[in-house]
Amino acid sequence: LGSARSLVVSGDSAASPALSRLRSLRKPVRSPLASERSPCGRYAVGAERGVRWLSMGCYQTKEEGVVEASSVGLTAARKAQKPAGPLSREEINQRLTTCDGTRQFRIGDCNVRFAFRSQRGYYPDQPDKENQDAFIAITQFMNDENMALFGVFDGHGREGHLCARFVADRVPRNLSNFLARKLGFAEALHETMVLTNQELHADDSIDDQLSGTTAIVVLMHGNFCYVANVGDSRAIVSQARDENSSRVMAKALSSDQTPYRKDECQRVKACGARVMSMDQIEGHAPMHENWGDINLGEDLDEGGDPPRVWSPFGDYPGTAFTRSIGDSLAEELGVFAEPEILTREIHPHDKFMVVASDGIFEFLTNQSVADMVNEIPDPLAACEACVEESYNLWLRFEVRTDDITMIALYLDVDEGFQPTRASVRLDDMQIGGVRPVRRVMSREKKKIISTTDEDEDAQEGDGDDEDVLDMEALAVPKTEEEKSRIRDAVRMNFLFKHLTDEQLEQVINVMAKVPVTAGTVIIRQNDKGDRFYIADSGVYEVRVASTPAEAQAAEGTPVHTYMATDTSHPGFGELALMYSHPRAASVVAQTTGLLWALNRKVFRHVVLRRNRKALIKTMKSVDVLDTLTVQQLQRLCDIMKEETYTKGTKIVKQGQVGNCMYIMASGTATCQIKDGFGRKKDVLQLAENMYFGERALLNEEPRAADVVATSDVRVLTISKALFEECLGPLQDIIKADRDRRERRALLHNDKIPLEEIQLSGTINLEAGAMDIGEWVSGSAADGAGVTLRILNKTAVEAHGLSKTVECCALVARELQDAKDVGEAAVQRIQASEGICLPQFTYKDENRVYMLYKRSIAASIQDILEGEIAPPEDHILYIARCIAHSLVALHEAQAVYRSLSLDHVFIDNSGYICLADFGFSKWLPGAEQAFT
Repeated sequence: LGSARSLVVSGDSAASPALSRLRSLRKPVRSPLASERSPCGRYAVGAERGVRWLSMGCYQTKEEGVVEASSVGLTAARKAQKPAGPLSREEINQRLTTCDGTRQFRIGDCNVRFAFRSQRGYYPDQPDKENQDAFIAITQFMNDENMALFGVFDGHGREGHLCARFVADRVPRNLSNFLARKLGFAEALHETMVLTNQELHADDSIDDQLSGTTAIVVLMHGNFCYVANVGDSRAIVSQARDENSSRVMAKALSSDQTPYRKDECQRVKACGARVMSMDQIEGHAPMHENWGDINLGEDLDEGGDPPRVWSPFGDYPGTAFTRSIGDSLAEELGVFAEPEILTREIHPHDKFMVVASDGIFEFLTNQSVADMVNEIPDPLAACEACVEESYNLWLRFEVRTDDITMIALYLDVDEGFQPTRASVRLDDMQIGGVRPVRRVMSREKKKIISTTDEDEDAQEGDGDDEDVLDMEALAVPKTEEEKSRIRDAVRMNFLFKHLTDEQLEQVINVMAKVPVTAGTVIIRQNDKGDRFYIADSGVYEVRVASTPAEAQAAEGTPVHTYMATDTSHPGFGELALMYSHPRAASVVAQTTGLLWALNRKVFRHVVLRRNRKALIKTMKSVDVLDTLTVQQLQRLCDIMKEETYTKGTKIVKQGQVGNCMYIMASGTATCQIKDGFGRKKDVLQLAENMYFGERALLNEEPRAADVVATSDVRVLTISKALFEECLGPLQDIIKADRDRRERRALLHNDKIPLEEIQLSGTINLEAGAMDIGEWVSGSAADGAGVTLRILNKTAVEAHGLSKTVECCALVARELQDAKDVGEAAVQRIQASEGICLPQFTYKDENRVYMLYKRSIAASIQDILEGEIAPPEDHILYIARCIAHSLVALHEAQAVYRSLSLDHVFIDNSGYICLADFGFSKWLPGAEQAFT
């Protein structure tokens, strides 16, 4: 019944006085739904804590007309497996609503099997918080065997559960009424959402000022699907890549309506909204309003702190979406209930659809969900797997979990079926218009495991471990049965998901055998961890100590038990594979047992370092990818999938429409083209680290040639859909880069010709270790004072400072680009007398010149080391000027990193300024400096 987002207005979270006043307006809660009957059938009614409530979710057929909802459905393997996290299997089961088995019906030219599953979220400070997700699954809708209705409603706010249940009840009723009045399906869905929103506002028993729900509804009529979306729940369809492929491609049926979307962000701003993250509201991040400049679907390292919609008059409502049902206070800011609707005909290659709340998609991409579902033949088991994987990922990156709801519909389209007409092309929709998929921890989670460790790359070295690790020497003999158990244990772990078959075998081969006896301490709380363990046999207790003495003795409160069985081999300690943080709990063996251990250094060698440099180098050479940053290329490396082909196999076929780019990982292949007479001609030989098919990331066009394996080949691939899901459309990235170059070129239209500068003399500076040239004062043609820094190219190269000089020029261009940095930040930099950026850069055969539109008099080092010591107030003035300059740079999301007194200057007007930006870096968003 709604998302358990960390909204400032939900639960017991801290709120502003304005929010507290708003909460005091809450009306008494009496659910009107306790005894009502739906026009589509009867809903089950129960009682919980004295409040009458509508059962969370319904499944109806014409014959039964009653709800089917229960807490059963776990497969035998999952029943036996001990779950990760603070909840036992029994406690998780108590939080579940699921069907008791897979259901099926026929509609149009398709047989449909479906199942649903919803899991109430885990909140440490609100253990009894109700599930705020609601859903509907109605076959033979309106007693019509050719119609079915499915929907997920994700509530939020204090009364989000009531809002979601209200909408789940009213949507079928209102839709039935509009369809009975002969409205078209798309129009009826639109009017249904708008009317339901009005009815929720008018219901006195539910306070929807700061509560509401998102909605994703799929209406099936014959061979057509009508998808109505309000908010950020999601529907996807998965298609076979081609007739002979078992692999699938996920395509979005909805586009998340959040401030990440430029059009939505601009729309709510036009209504007067402020768009800021929680960190900005709380003062942890610089203030800016440039969320609309983010590429849709770009995978930002945003740590669970998305942009939100705020009133200009206070810190409310704080919604992370731009459309919803309810949220009456947010409605005046543009957060309305008008849905976006997609009409689509079923395609012969369609395999299944997924309708789910954002609890599923917070840490899983559309393609990841599709891949998981594709491996499981039963929709109920698929729902179990996806919900459980999402739950585990939430606890891995958060201190809580969202409510998680999913409906899976498996489509068996009749053989020979062909669409009657073209439907809306999914690729033409904003399929990248989704929230970034998180792969970083929230601030709360980081606090739990925070430490003052130095960066471990500095500790362990950042070189290529391949030179120091002999994988064959580290291998531990194992039986095939043992390898199989390890493989099953790590298969669904997110750290191992993107491993190639070869990498996975390497990991399994080097895992060390660790026999234990009862009482053995495997992990001690507060010790730095460097091993991940898989339990082959035995029972292991997790204990959390409240004092250092308890931690040292591996004592404390038991919070969980890992038990290895014939069908379950749990793993623990996987965070140690990423970084060397103190352990958050102790793990003690309760019985004799056997563990398999993986060392972090070995894992990093296999997974994080191996082949990445060569792969990024190859990707940098691809023309259509040359606008991507290193961080974006690294993300692509992580999500590329491996395929193998035997000698003589055609990897791509001439004339076939392509949607994937390939990079040769091993083996050889040849490109062949056919002439008009069908004769083949070899035109290019492909070897390791070469690529082909890159144009498919831009346009789905017919391949220009055959690519045939001339040996056994292993290739890495990425599809256009997966690329856009992670980074947004490539065309948009290229266009943004082109626009950026044009903007920066315009900045140099008033570039002063070097020959017009009149030089007057060298500035005598105390040369620091990094000075490799001269600072010369002078004047421009208009008489304005300037300073020219002259660098000798030979000296620059001899000191290895070429990158430093390039960095200085680059940062100067970036910090003058209002489109990227933000108009307000550029104005602050320009107004700051303490920041002296090089305005223009020149080059000739022997030198590089940097022109500053400021007359620099001396360095602070000269003043401090002079014969007369400066008075204390002068020193304070210098320190304050430097501090103000650094603050202005930080507000523009730039780090300086070269604060040295011989590079802090005083100009002829007496202003203290920073002028050497050789080690500076502009860090948009949450990008890391990697230093």
